[in-house]
Amino acid sequence: MAARQAFARSICTLIRNEAHQGGGIVRGFGAPCLAECNSSASMPPAVGQQRGFADNSASPSDHAKAKQDFQRSMTDLRRQWYEQGKTRAVARAEKREQAFRRQEAFVQRAKQLRELRQGAQQAKYAKQQKRLLAEKAALKETNAQWRTARDNIYAKLHHSRRKQLIEQSRTWITADTLEARIGHALDNPIPLSGIVLPSEEQTDAPKAQSSSNGL
Repeated sequence: MAARQAFARSICTLIRNEAHQGGGIVRGFGAPCLAECNSSASMPPAVGQQRGFADNSASPSDHAKAKQDFQRSMTDLRRQWYEQGKTRAVARAEKREQAFRRQEAFVQRAKQLRELRQGAQQAKYAKQQKRLLAEKAALKETNAQWRTARDNIYAKLHHSRRKQLIEQSRTWITADTLEARIGHALDNPIPLSGIVLPSEEQTDAPKAQSSSNGL
């Protein structure tokens, strides 16, 4: 704002000087600008305006020189404004670049944190899977040992039962030994008084118990 006001004052001053050197007549875009400057500026009017421009007699060479000076001043002001605008554009570009770099740094940091979190979760999952596999292997080995022990017990029982049946089968009566066993029983009779029947054993047991209680 201050730069614009200074620029406006410079233009008004140049227009006044041109009007003073050109006979007090201002045409074109300078007339309203000069009127606005006279109404708003606090500086006193030029000497030519105070005297009604009666005593001004500027030569054409002085007018051309003033015009060149005015154009040169305008060129300098435009150049100054261009440089200021360029400086502000560079500053805005630098601010945008810094904001972009901060955003990129934030994104990279968030990505690194996400990768670290995912790595920790994967390590935890791998550890759990390893523990579960070890437990499954231990359970499988225990079951295999239990099955082996069971099979060994069944094999021993089967072997002892087979051996027992083989021993018992030696006294079995087969079709081949039936006649010989009958002949042997007839030749060697067994008295019935020496045979104890199962029913007699059951009846003798209470008698023996009562006799022992009486004693």
